[in-house]
Amino acid sequence: SDYNSSTGGMTASTVELSVANGVASMDARSAPFRKSNIDSALAGDGFVTPAITLPLAALPSGDGVATMTLVVTDGANGERSDGERQVSLAANLKWSGDGIRGAVTLPAQVVDASYITSSGVKADIEAQNFSDDVLRVTASGAEAPASLDVRLTALLKRFDELIPATLILAGDYYVDITTDLPLVDAEGNAITQLQIRMSIGD
Repeated sequence: SDYNSSTGGMTASTVELSVANGVASMDARSAPFRKSNIDSALAGDGFVTPAITLPLAALPSGDGVATMTLVVTDGANGERSDGERQVSLAANLKWSGDGIRGAVTLPAQVVDASYITSSGVKADIEAQNFSDDVLRVTASGAEAPASLDVRLTALLKRFDELIPATLILAGDYYVDITTDLPLVDAEGNAITQLQIRMSIGD
């Protein structure tokens, strides 16, 4: 879902999600995010956060701590080649749920992150409270089933505050999220990885 400033409303597209061997993957490049909307977010102007939303058929009951590793790479295959950039982070998450509603939060911590430039130079980053809004569980209800929202603008905005160059360029990106959050597929098998191909349009 993304905000269209010319119409003043949200636009939404549906793409297929496939699950195999604990990996959930989707190719969302057919519905590129608008660069103008992301630029507004980075500038602190009014905007609606674009998101990739994965429906949740069930929520766990209980609470706990989980790990998350997130890597964003230029291109559509997840392998950084010459001339491509890559950002990554590793953090701990807190999760809770009662079977009907749930929450995912990023507690105060020093987050280890890194940025590899297009020329291959790597910079390691340590940041407090990197972003508490990358993953979000929306409330469920009769007309709005629960979902896991991947809100990449929050991640990219924080990186843009820490590195001397913007990450937001038109093109394809590969997002890889590895986590031990209690996610399962329709057969009850654990999902430990999300792989998302996405694009940012002109």
